[in-house]
Amino acid sequence: FDRMVDDPEVMLLFVDDTQLQTGPEASADAAPNLAPDSARGLGMMAIVWSSDKESYWRSLRVAEAARERGIASILFRAAVRVVLDRQGPMSVSRWGIVSDNTTMLEWSRRLSLHGPQAFRRHGSTACATTPALPAAYEIRRAACEVDIRCIMESLPKTVATSVFGTQNFVHAGWAEFSEVTLRACIAGAPHHGIPTPAPRVLFDGTGEPLAFASLAIMRFGSMRVLVYWYVDGTPEGLELLINQMPAIAHEYGCDATDGYVPALPWLLAIFERSPFYTRGTATEQLVFRWKNAKCASKR
Repeated sequence: FDRMVDDPEVMLLFVDDTQLQTGPEASADAAPNLAPDSARGLGMMAIVWSSDKESYWRSLRVAEAARERGIASILFRAAVRVVLDRQGPMSVSRWGIVSDNTTMLEWSRRLSLHGPQAFRRHGSTACATTPALPAAYEIRRAACEVDIRCIMESLPKTVATSVFGTQNFVHAGWAEFSEVTLRACIAGAPHHGIPTPAPRVLFDGTGEPLAFASLAIMRFGSMRVLVYWYVDGTPEGLELLINQMPAIAHEYGCDATDGYVPALPWLLAIFERSPFYTRGTATEQLVFRWKNAKCASKR
C-alpha cells in the first residue's frame, strides 16, 4: 500500500462514509460540520497509468460491512471519469480477475466489458544448464537501434497477431507492448527499484530473429525472480527461448523465472512439455478491457 501511495503512476480512489454532525444547534442554511474521526473507509481501488492511453485497475476492495451497497459501482464510475479527464475518449482500461472470483466475473459480464482473455502463469527454478541451441543459433541482448527495428519490424509475431495482441505486464501495470516500452526496457533503468535487464532475442544461423522476451527482476520476500513479460516469435523459436530462461535467470543471480502468457493452445503446450516449468497457480488471470467513453454511463 505504501508503495502505491508513493508511486506517481498510481492513483488511489477511496469511498468513505463520513458522518455529519447534526442537532438542534445546527442551522438549516449552515454548512454541515464534518466529523473526520467518525469517517469509515468503505472501499478503495488503484488506477495504474500504464501508457498515455491505457490504465490498469487493481486492488479493488470493499469493506465487508459495506457489501451490497453499490460501493464498487461508485468506484467504477469515479474511475471512468478520472481516466477520461486524464487520457481522453480514446482511453482503454483493463483489469485482471482471478478465474475463481465469480463475483467480479459476473459483474464484469453485466458491465459488458470485452473479454475475458485468459493468461496462465508458469515458473521454473533457475539452473546453470539448459539444452544447447541448434548450431549457429544465438541469444543476444537487445541493445541498439538495429535491435529495436529488428524486434518491432522483422520479428515474426505469432502472439501479437492472435486475438490476445501484445498485452502483458509492462513497467506500470498491464498494457500493449510498444516501442516506447521496448526503449525503456533496453535503457535498463530500474522502475521503482525493479531492475529491467535488456530484452533477449533469439537469432537463427542466418541472423533472422525467431523469438523475443522482455524481462524484469522482481523480489518476492527473499526470492529474486526473473519475470518474462511480453514474449513473441515463431512457435519453434519461442520454445527454444523459453527453455533457456532458467539459465538466463541463473545468469542474473535469480532463484527462479516466472511469468504470464496468453492461453494459446500451442503456447501452453510449450510449457506443458518443458522439462523445467510447472504451473504457478491452478487459476488463470482473466483480463477484461473496455473503452472508458463507452462505460461512462455503466454501473
